[in-house]
Amino acid sequence: MMSKKNTRFLQQTMFKEIEHTADRGIEVSGNSIADLFKNALFGMYSLALFLPEPLPEGQVKVELKEMTLEDLLVSFLSEFNFRLYYKHEYCCEINKLDIRKIKNYYCLELTGTYTTLNEAALSGMEEIKSVTYHQMQISNKNGTYRTKIIFDT
Repeated sequence: MMSKKNTRFLQQTMFKEIEHTADRGIEVSGNSIADLFKNALFGMYSLALFLPEPLPEGQVKVELKEMTLEDLLVSFLSEFNFRLYYKHEYCCEINKLDIRKIKNYYCLELTGTYTTLNEAALSGMEEIKSVTYHQMQISNKNGTYRTKIIFDT
C-alpha cells in the first residue's frame, strides 16, 4: 500500500502519462534540471509498479557522465531501471542530486536510499525493457524544463 508520504510526493511531482501506440510514455517537467530528472524517475516508477511503502534499507550512490542532457537522462533512467528489474531495488528517497556541466560533459551525482521490493510488488510490476530517445528533447521555457520520455515495454 502506498504511504501518505509517498502519495504527497507523487502529487507534487510534475509528470503525466501520454498516449503512445505501442509503448508507454510520460511528459515531465521541473523547475530545474535536477527536478526534471527526479520527476522522470518517479514517473518511470509509476508506470512500472504500484509504489511500495518506502522502508529505507540501504544507501544508493550513482555517478554518471554524458555529452548531452538527453544522454544523461537516458543513462540515469536506465541505471534505475536495471536496479529495479535485476536487483529489485526501488530508490525511495533522493537525498542529493547534483547535475553540472564540466568542460564538454554533463556530470550527475546522486545519493539516496533504496528499499528492496517484496514479492507482492514484484508480481504486479510491468516490465520496462528500455528507455528510448524517441520524442526526447529537453527544453527550457520560462524557467520550466520539459521533455517527453518513451519507454519500450
